[in-house]
Amino acid sequence: MRSVGKNKPSINTLWIDHVIDFTMRRFEYDITQSQKHCFGFWPVTFKLAFIFHVSFLLIPAFSFATEQAARQDLTAIVPIVETFLRSQIGNPSEQSAITVKPPDSRLELPACAKMEVFLPAGSKLQGRVTAGVRCFEPSPWTIYVQAQIASLTRYVVAIVPLLTGHVITADDVKMATGELGPSSAGLLTDIAQAVGRTVAAPVAAGAPIRANLFRKDWVVHQGQAVRLYTTGTGFRISLEVKAMANASEGESVQVKTKAGRMLTATARSGGIVELSH
Repeated sequence: MRSVGKNKPSINTLWIDHVIDFTMRRFEYDITQSQKHCFGFWPVTFKLAFIFHVSFLLIPAFSFATEQAARQDLTAIVPIVETFLRSQIGNPSEQSAITVKPPDSRLELPACAKMEVFLPAGSKLQGRVTAGVRCFEPSPWTIYVQAQIASLTRYVVAIVPLLTGHVITADDVKMATGELGPSSAGLLTDIAQAVGRTVAAPVAAGAPIRANLFRKDWVVHQGQAVRLYTTGTGFRISLEVKAMANASEGESVQVKTKAGRMLTATARSGGIVELSH
């Protein structure tokens, strides 16, 4: 993680230098005075030494407390970035899960009074995202944090295992929410889309229900008497034939004429099959 800022001597460093300089000057002065009055030399020296040591015990504690108070709370950056990213999502109706990784705890940044979150050029609000956080005042700095954005989808799932040939009821399915990404193609988004449909292949409990898992509705049934039509240049023939298998709209099906001849035709709704030339 990269940060940008200006290195300036802190007010605490300047204050400590001033106290040390003042104390040393005072100490030299009192020693000079004590040498003139030797009876008072040792008491004065002991008193100054005591003050000098106490000052150095208090200065670090005061400096540490001041610096701690002036540091930026890194945990406060997380909700600011999350709010910004959520506001940037194009479709507010979509559900999204946003996870922001906290900045490195080793960073020591000055407290910020005016902060801005931004996205680097070319950023996409999907998957792993890098967001920039810029401070304007009182001390400028810039850092970058990582976030993960996941689009959530509501879809139909099986409550119980569904076997081939089972006709789905409302008790067999429920709605679920999750991140599926590219695998969301073909998912049913309404329970009504599943109820009454026949399962074409086994479905495990908890598995998403997709449109291609259903058996297609038959438009021609095995043994059914259907009407065969064939068209050519200047003619159209129609005759009754018998379907030899089930078939859905547009599928090929074998039919048998009354003379016993087997033909391959295309199934159409309404009990019709077409023979192409």
